[in-house]
Formats: sequence, C-alpha cells, structure tokens
Amino acid sequence: MCDIATAFTAISTGVSMMGFFQQQRYDRQEEMYRQQALEMQRRQQEENAKQAMLAAQQRINDRKRQALQNAKSNKASLAASGVNLDSPSFGAFFRSSKKTVKQDISRIQINGLTDVVNYQSEARQTGLAKEASLAGAKSRATAARYGAIGTAIGTAGTLAQAGYDYYKNR
Repeated sequence: MCDIATAFTAISTGVSMMGFFQQQRYDRQEEMYRQQALEMQRRQQEENAKQAMLAAQQRINDRKRQALQNAKSNKASLAASGVNLDSPSFGAFFRSSKKTVKQDISRIQINGLTDVVNYQSEARQTGLAKEASLAGAKSRATAARYGAIGTAIGTAGTLAQAGYDYYKNR
C-alpha cells in the first residue's frame, strides 16, 4: 500500500514540476510581449513629442505669415487712402500690431513646449513602467522557482521517509 502512495506522490510531483516549467515558459513569453508593447508605446510617445514640436513651429510660421500679410494689407489700404504712414499714431498702431504678434508667437511656443514636455514625460513614465514590469516578472519567476524547489524538496523528503519506512519494516 505504501508503494502505491509513494508512486502517486512521485507522479504528482513530476506533473507539478512539468506544469511549473510550462508556466514559467508562458510567463516569459507574456512578459516579452508586454515589454514589446511598452517599448512601442514609449516610441510612439517620443514621436508624438517630435510631432508636437513640428506642429508648434508650423503654427508659429503660419502666424508670422499672417502678420506679414496683415501688415502689407494695412499699409496698402492706408496708403491708398492718402494717409501719412509716418505719423506717430500709425507708428503706434504698427508697433502695437508687432507686439501682439510677438505675444501670439510666445503663447504658441509655450503651448507647443507644454505638449512636447507632456509627451516626453509620458515616454519616461512608460520606460519606467517597462523596467518595473521586467523587475516584477523576474522577482515572480524567482519566487516561483524557490516555491517549486521547496515543494520538490518536501516531496523528496516524504519519498525518502516512505522508502526508509518500507525497507525498515520489511
């Protein structure tokens, strides 16, 4: 009777160890896919930061073009009406327009930089999440290995005791 129990204990341990190794393989594969997904996400966020920078520069260029067109149009309209463009009031008007354009460009730069910083921050956070995920996977794998080793040692002890008892009582 003791031989059957010992055999089943050994078989059970063998099947458990096979399951353990299979689970370890699947866990490594899952972690590899998670790492790839996080890396792709990080790269996309870095690309978004570059795109935000380019978009802000494009908005700045558009605003400068618009300001230049408005200035030309205003000067042409005023000149056609016979107004003296060198007068102090029109000088103040043109200076005010230039000041407004500079303020607009500053706002566009600040908003663009804010977007860039946000995307770069997200990319750094994703990089940290990737590292944390990898560290967690390694620690879970190590803990599972120690658990399997402990189970195997416990089973080996049970089998050794059963073998000792069997031969002692013979």
